[in-house]
Amino acid sequence: MKVMKMDEENVVIFMPIQNASVDFSSKDVLEDYFRKLFLKLEAQYDLDMSGLYQIEIYKDFRYGVIFDIEIEDVPYFNYLDHQIEMSIHIVKEPLFLYQVDDLLNIEEKILKNSKIYQHKNKFFIQLGKRISNKDHIKLSELGILVYGKEAKTILKFGKQLFYNLC
Repeated sequence: MKVMKMDEENVVIFMPIQNASVDFSSKDVLEDYFRKLFLKLEAQYDLDMSGLYQIEIYKDFRYGVIFDIEIEDVPYFNYLDHQIEMSIHIVKEPLFLYQVDDLLNIEEKILKNSKIYQHKNKFFIQLGKRISNKDHIKLSELGILVYGKEAKTILKFGKQLFYNLC
């Protein structure tokens, strides 16, 4: 699990598929999971986890799960010390792209089973098939994971490139 502290109001957690053992079908199980997770975040990252949180869950069989946690500014929660409320939303059709600087560094077997886009002088790879853990780790090291609204914008305005075997 990789935790990115964006700022005091926004935390993003990346969880590879092999570590994603959360039951996403039960709201009670999810809320219990996030309460435990918030306690860990408070202890390990010196965060004050209280208030109302909007949690977006992006789950994909190729990558894993991303928890995008954002605090809502609700005045009355300031009076309730250490109270946590959550609004959990599981994104139905998540979209994951890998932003890479140079396509020549990416293995041919990944490129031929993927869609490639160019947007604002950057390259983005959308995996078409599940890849091996070894290839996934390599791609994660070479690229930056893009998801959510930003990924949809890239697909909408980006130019699709076609990979040809030479």
